[in-house]
Amino acid sequence: MDLVSFNPGVGHKAVAAALSTAPSILTTALKPPLTSGKITNEPRPGDRRQSAYHLSEAAKTWFRPLKR
Repeated sequence: MDLVSFNPGVGHKAVAAALSTAPSILTTALKPPLTSGKITNEPRPGDRRQSAYHLSEAAKTWFRPLKR
C-alpha cells in the first residue's frame, strides 16, 4: 500500500516489478485490498487495458496512523 500511496496511478506491471514478483501473483495479493475498497483499480488514461492503482480516501485515513 505504501508503493501505491507514494505513486498514485502506478501500473500493475510496475508494482509487480517493484515487489520482484510475477504479475499473476500480484493479482492474487491485491484481491483483498481491492475487494475492501482500500485500493482502487482504474483504467489508465490513454490505454483502458492497463490498470492504474490508487488509494481510496478511506484507505488514506486508515493508512495515515500506520505510517507514523
